[in-house]
Amino acid sequence: MIPGLQRYFRHRFAGEFLIVTLGNTLSVAGLFVTLKIIATHLSLDQFGLFGLVVAFAGGISRIFFSPLSQAALRFTVTAREKGESIHFSNLLGMFFRRRALMVVAVMILTLFVFPEYGLLVTVVGSAVAILLGISVINSSQLAALRQRRLVAAGQIFTAFGRGIFALPFIGWGALQATGALAGYAIALLIAAAVQFTALKSQGIVSLAQFFSGHLQDRTNRYWPQASRYLSAFGYLTVLELLVLDFDKLVFAQFVPLAELGILVALQQLAKAGPVLATNLVEQFFYPLFFEDKTELSDTIISKKAIRVMLASFAVVAVPLLAVSLLIPIVSVPLIRFLLSDHFVSGAPLLPYLLAGYTLTQCTRILQAAGLATMDAGRFVLPKAAQVVVLFSLFILLVPAHGIMAAGYAFAASSVVYAGLLLVINYRMYKMSS
Repeated sequence: MIPGLQRYFRHRFAGEFLIVTLGNTLSVAGLFVTLKIIATHLSLDQFGLFGLVVAFAGGISRIFFSPLSQAALRFTVTAREKGESIHFSNLLGMFFRRRALMVVAVMILTLFVFPEYGLLVTVVGSAVAILLGISVINSSQLAALRQRRLVAAGQIFTAFGRGIFALPFIGWGALQATGALAGYAIALLIAAAVQFTALKSQGIVSLAQFFSGHLQDRTNRYWPQASRYLSAFGYLTVLELLVLDFDKLVFAQFVPLAELGILVALQQLAKAGPVLATNLVEQFFYPLFFEDKTELSDTIISKKAIRVMLASFAVVAVPLLAVSLLIPIVSVPLIRFLLSDHFVSGAPLLPYLLAGYTLTQCTRILQAAGLATMDAGRFVLPKAAQVVVLFSLFILLVPAHGIMAAGYAFAASSVVYAGLLLVINYRMYKMSS
């Protein structure tokens, strides 16, 4: 076993790791089931529209709520150890309410900019964005409290539910994409209700506090730390959504909606493995990282912790990159089995997308040191470089290569980003104690 990892696999963690692994594995299975249902019932054009709205809703949710989920992961245990859970819950609720209103405003503006998407798509997209936000925040708090079973159950239910609950609505004629989105929203709504109940039982937050709690003392000690943490993550999240969500909005200006539908479907397949591997590390190791940091001022990280983080990245990324080299052998039958014959023409995209998602998703592991030291801002410039490379290469290559340009550009930009993060972590290692 890699030196430094042994302490995480002592007997008291074995059961937790099994639960996290099972939850994420079944979530990926649920993703494949949902993809099969939607790909079978939607035309390529409708799948493209569905992918656009999900990407936009996911991007809006990411920019407004992902920083809150990271703050929840970082401060939930600290607040509980200090007997100040109510103060942090109220602060989190205040941030959430403000950002939920911003989401609605953005989606209404979108209706005027893209009227062809229709009112129903906009309304359901807003619901999906807000419910996604609630889900990631709740999951982060549960993960911080090491409630592995609850996190796993929520992931599995949502993954399968998105497809199953879409079935009654997906036959709405021209509104097939809206029906698929409705299934997504229903699954998230049920999962959120269960998560709130679970958190209330832990004495962390209740539904009433989350939506109506007020900040009794704006000078409480969580305000400056949480605000600084959220600000750094805000910049990083804006850039991340350009790479992982809003890229589709840019691509849609250059390629037909049907080709975009193929790209969106293959992106979902390609990112399944990297997301599974990254989630395992984030959900299991991150809480252990932060569990030792009970003081808000504790921003020191050891060489041993960085070695564990780098080793985890290598263990996850290297096998996945090897798979990306071999996947062309089975890409066509794999796409036929998991999607349908309509998507087979995009098979050459799959290895580039898998390599790109491997490097982009797995580098989240390399952000652990920045999270632990409350210095997420150090990752902003590398992510900005990835954005520039991604869109520059795509615009240059799309006239000659069509939708394949998306795969080439994503893979190349991911190599740049991973390289820069490795350099940053090496410097942190040299400076750490």
